[in-house]
Amino acid sequence: MAIDALDPGEDGTYPHFPRDKDGRPLWSDHQMTDGQPVDGQAPMPRGIRRKPVGRGNVVTIDVTPTGPNGQPINPPDLPPAA
Repeated sequence: MAIDALDPGEDGTYPHFPRDKDGRPLWSDHQMTDGQPVDGQAPMPRGIRRKPVGRGNVVTIDVTPTGPNGQPINPPDLPPAA
């Protein structure tokens, strides 16, 4: 079973969300850097992506994560790793 990084853990934190060594959420806001490892982890993409699909057509994809209430998700910082 796959684990979604935007699912909170039992303690209300986001244990599977990629973070840097200081506990800050790793976001990639630029398509050119999506998937580039930071501190050994790939950041989560967010924002608007536009993908050419041929014949001059472009598909707009919104990868801004939102919760059940429709609000953008920004996981809280975690304490720095010991």
